[in-house]
Amino acid sequence: MLTVEDVRDLAVGAGLEAFAASLVETVQPAWRLDVRVGAATPVGGSKIGGDPDLGPAESWPMNRRGVPMTFLAQVNGDELPDFTPEWAASAPRAPRGRLLRVFADLVEDPYDDGPARVLLTSTADPLVRTPAPELPTSWPGGDDANIGVDERVRWLPEAAVAPMPFLTAPETHPVLDPEGSSMDAAAQRYTNWTYLLRLDGLDYNVESYEGRMPWEVHHLFGEPAATQGDPRFVAAFISRPDPELAEASAWTTLLALHDDNELELYILDAGAYTVVVPLADRRSESFARAVCTLQSC
Repeated sequence: MLTVEDVRDLAVGAGLEAFAASLVETVQPAWRLDVRVGAATPVGGSKIGGDPDLGPAESWPMNRRGVPMTFLAQVNGDELPDFTPEWAASAPRAPRGRLLRVFADLVEDPYDDGPARVLLTSTADPLVRTPAPELPTSWPGGDDANIGVDERVRWLPEAAVAPMPFLTAPETHPVLDPEGSSMDAAAQRYTNWTYLLRLDGLDYNVESYEGRMPWEVHHLFGEPAATQGDPRFVAAFISRPDPELAEASAWTTLLALHDDNELELYILDAGAYTVVVPLADRRSESFARAVCTLQSC
């Protein structure tokens, strides 16, 4: 994991020496979900896709019209490595002793932002790997008849993951890139610095597309790497009747999954599922107001 000095050095190397010290303050530690290709996932283990492990008092989440939601990922809080002491104060709290499972409403509506559900249970509970329920024999009224059966996202391909501490930074900067995605030199230097953080300082070759690109990293918590705008603005827009949640700053990333050819995980047009929650809910580990945003390139 990068040190504070590493982060400063990367900023200097990116041509941001005048901002190096202040950029350290913007860094948000998180856990990258590194895919373990071909590895089996034990019951209760961290993984993307497949079938989730449910506790004795849990049932598969349904949307408000009784259609099963899509399982995205599960993370075992006991598998989350500790952060180094210099990052511990700014790091999110690991849900120790808890198994977190994330679902989104992608069966009935695979194209629009919508609700997500997060289940938490003790890792000591007897867990059962549980397949998705059958779809309704007749769809509730009001369903979009233009969505074909093969378009509905019933499940994601399974892949074991190893959570690893890593660093993220906001996509925007009040001076260098206030709007995000600017093409001027200062903004490009800033973007390059944020990308280097996500890959532990390793450079990448955007021309060859060899290896995982910085915006393709699956992760728990941390700053998003949006393909089409900041997903927190989407959640704020959806929740705007609630003044507590009407600003993007009230939201934070819970889970980010990106299009992944190696896993045959195809999300719209090389896009991403980003589940965001109110920052207050993350702190209390109460995720009842989760939103899944859908993005494509």
